[in-house]
Amino acid sequence: MNTKLSDTERDRLLAQLVKLGDMMGDGLHHEDPEISKEYSRIVKLLFPKPYIGKKRKPSQKFIRTLKDCNCGHKGWVFVIYANGTVGLKCKNCKKETGESKTNNEARIKWNSLN
Repeated sequence: MNTKLSDTERDRLLAQLVKLGDMMGDGLHHEDPEISKEYSRIVKLLFPKPYIGKKRKPSQKFIRTLKDCNCGHKGWVFVIYANGTVGLKCKNCKKETGESKTNNEARIKWNSLN
């Protein structure tokens, strides 16, 4: 489904989507389940969902071993980059550790910044 739709094909599918939506509004999709299936198929064609990478959760040991930032602020947030790596960022001064492949690597980078 990675094909680009032409303008005429997109207009045709949008008109069909409106028609099917009206039919569903009238309750016809309860009598014929094909209406719901066709509606879902057209929605997926017209509005594909972007790929969202899996987000990894940091370990509790990693969280406990972090230090406070040099700016004196005791708040930091995890940064999850697009390629799935993790990092840390201070909420106050916005200092970042940069990308790290593992929680341990991010902790070592954070400790070296302080």
